[in-house]
Amino acid sequence: MSHQQGRQNGLLHVERRSEGTAVVVRAVGEVDMHTAPLLDDHLTVATELATPPAPVVADLRDVHFFDSKGIAALIGAQQRCQQQNTGLRVLVSTPVMRPIAVLGMTDVFTLCPTLTAALQRS
Repeated sequence: MSHQQGRQNGLLHVERRSEGTAVVVRAVGEVDMHTAPLLDDHLTVATELATPPAPVVADLRDVHFFDSKGIAALIGAQQRCQQQNTGLRVLVSTPVMRPIAVLGMTDVFTLCPTLTAALQRS
């Protein structure tokens, strides 16, 4: 684990760190129209830093509000990861899982129960 960087935007705190050749982006708080750009920025940088085929992991287990702007940030990250030949793994809380399920997107993202599982997945 190396290079930890965190930024806060009122209701959201996001930090990024390396786990070997993978990059983990951990968010704590609320992801909405005001805070989603912060999450998106960290996911964009993480995609650039990850070494394929190592994944980018979006750790959203401590997010307690997640709306359509958060979904859009994940979709953008998914597309960037595919372009870089790396995977996006998503760790979810109930507030994050709910909109993903309601929108029928559970098969769009690789959802993992733990960080260990996300890092081991190929």
